[in-house]
Amino acid sequence: MKEQEVKININGKKRVVEEKKNMKKNDAPPLQNEIDEGRPIIIVDETAAAIEKEEEFDWVLPDKEVIEKKEEKEQKNTSTSYIEDLRALNQGKPKGGKPSKSSWKKKSSFSPSKQWIISIMLAIGVGLGFGSIILYAMNIASTPTEPSAPVFNPIPDGEKTNDNEGGDPPAGTGQYTFPALPVAVLQGGVFSSKDGANEVARTYEQKGMAGVTIEDDNVRVYVAIGDSVGVMKAIGDSMEQIGTEKEYAKDFLIPEKSWTGLTEQDVTMMEEAQPLFAELVTLSSKLLSGSSVDEQALAASRARAEKIASVSNESLSESMVKIKEDIVGAFTNVQTFASSQSKEELWKAQQKLLNITSILTN
Repeated sequence: MKEQEVKININGKKRVVEEKKNMKKNDAPPLQNEIDEGRPIIIVDETAAAIEKEEEFDWVLPDKEVIEKKEEKEQKNTSTSYIEDLRALNQGKPKGGKPSKSSWKKKSSFSPSKQWIISIMLAIGVGLGFGSIILYAMNIASTPTEPSAPVFNPIPDGEKTNDNEGGDPPAGTGQYTFPALPVAVLQGGVFSSKDGANEVARTYEQKGMAGVTIEDDNVRVYVAIGDSVGVMKAIGDSMEQIGTEKEYAKDFLIPEKSWTGLTEQDVTMMEEAQPLFAELVTLSSKLLSGSSVDEQALAASRARAEKIASVSNESLSESMVKIKEDIVGAFTNVQTFASSQSKEELWKAQQKLLNITSILTN
């Protein structure tokens, strides 16, 4: 072991006392320098001066890393203790009190990934909300404040439904007989079954012409009606063949037809409908064959059609309503042709006149 030195500061000057291993007990250590005269002498006891005389002591200094970890741990403990003290202070506050800053930071401390996800979800939610509001506003803007009024065809076009539908038809004691009427027809085919005849009649209608089936000994399809065979032939020559055979023009007799149990309005309407029917058969077929409009005949037919149209449907029997709608509708189509020159209107008039012929014949 190295020799021990003891430094003593006396009156601002250092003195060194040397200790040697071979010094005896109770021997005073000699001073390195001579003692100045007039200054106090301090004698150090051998026991106090000889430190670690008999055994050596190694000083082990801790590593720098260990010291840093220890300081970090102490700092953390100090911070935790500070937070716990704040919690203890906040326990006495009312429920509505403002939370401490440290508590707020702890609750709102989310990781960056969680904050990113929450931000995206909030952005999507806000976007959907604004989108819904804008869409709702657009729907309100595009919705009309007042619904458009429905357009109903007037009675003269023959398309109005029965106003008395669903109720009991009016009962009466009157009667009317529709006299027999000789006409000419254009026959589209003769069939043994009604199904085949109906199919051909529908085909004529789909082609923009007319077609109706009437049964006698066979089922016959009629596609036009007029006052003469010559007029029917002229119409047939201008038509497209639909059935298996060319349309055939021939005379036809509409038989007498009687009704009983009619109301007074039924009888009044039929008294005007019978002559109007004959007039329209002649007028429409001639126009369809290429003749010019007879303004005088058209004016006479208009007067009759107006009288029939003025009769209320509620006052008519169910069987009379259909006749009224078809007869007034046929006149409307002929009158429209006079201004438009559209043959489609004449074919519509022919279809309605054939419907009445079917009622009168069956």
